[in-house]
Amino acid sequence: MSRKDDADDADVLLEMLRLTMSGRDTLASGHPTRALSTLRRKHGLVVKEWGEGSVFAATSGVDLGEALLDCGHYDEARSLLTWSLSRYRILRIDDERLVRAMNAAAMAAYQASDYVAAESEYRAMIAELQTRGSDYRVQRARALDHLAQVYGRQHRYDETEPLLLEALAIFQAEGNLEDLAVCLSMLGSTYFGMHRFREAEAAHRRALEIEEEAKGSDSVQVAKTLDHLAMALAMRAQSERRKDLAGEAVTLGERAVRLFREGLPANHPSVLFSRQNLQRYRSMSASIGMMFQSGRGEVEPATTFNSRRLIPRACPPSSKQRGSMPRRVITQRLSGCLMTPKRRRFVSWVRRAPSPT
Repeated sequence: MSRKDDADDADVLLEMLRLTMSGRDTLASGHPTRALSTLRRKHGLVVKEWGEGSVFAATSGVDLGEALLDCGHYDEARSLLTWSLSRYRILRIDDERLVRAMNAAAMAAYQASDYVAAESEYRAMIAELQTRGSDYRVQRARALDHLAQVYGRQHRYDETEPLLLEALAIFQAEGNLEDLAVCLSMLGSTYFGMHRFREAEAAHRRALEIEEEAKGSDSVQVAKTLDHLAMALAMRAQSERRKDLAGEAVTLGERAVRLFREGLPANHPSVLFSRQNLQRYRSMSASIGMMFQSGRGEVEPATTFNSRRLIPRACPPSSKQRGSMPRRVITQRLSGCLMTPKRRRFVSWVRRAPSPT
């Protein structure tokens, strides 16, 4: 082999290393769209240089699969991660790389809404990590957190909370702030599902504080926590008639939409759901007297709010009751109801009708 060939191989190796570090760092900082293009390019170079059967290709597949997951390409991610995991098993890789691939493959099943497969894979992963001892304590806590997410999607909150509290204790003991924030956010979502909105708000606020300190204020993970916190505030505003909480929910929802759009593809589910949530926050704030301008930036205007769904209103008098009521009382009772065209015509008729003798 000539010196020129050696130099070319060295250049290719350096380029792959550069792309690997750049892609992983970009993904970790909460910018999956940018990371995806970098890691696709790197994966192509790895396969070309060492072949699909190599351990390097399997590791590169896990890198790319995680980016695909974060960008919402779940089917492609699941296929690639399943392949990478099978390559590790064939090559008898039994270290951190296998654990990472197992976690990513289980997450792919979860994101594809295959909760039966996801639960099975996370349970197997937790059992495997339990046998490895205290060195894998944090990895086991992450698996507990992810299994809790699977249960949460199925509204099995009584099973979710103990898993999260166990994981939370491990993260706190280890001082692992990034995982602590994710676990707190999931705990907040669990409390939200259990209608414990004050506890949900407290957990999300603490998670947001940690994430902004660790990752800055413009990551996709921060956007997710903002959206979850806004939901908790909106529910408190609805039940307590709190204008200040309704206003804060709108502000946080607008910020979440902006961050999702900056960090994810336009058709990503998180982008679409956050826009829908923002419409609900604006409608709710309007219903309790906090009128906000809609259509800021590129956000769709809020839909018409049906106050019957959130705020109890007076019931209209029945036809039997109307026969024995003075006209003034009928009008007062109807004025407290959500007016429909039929009710408006009836009120107009009552006001014009002569008083009974």
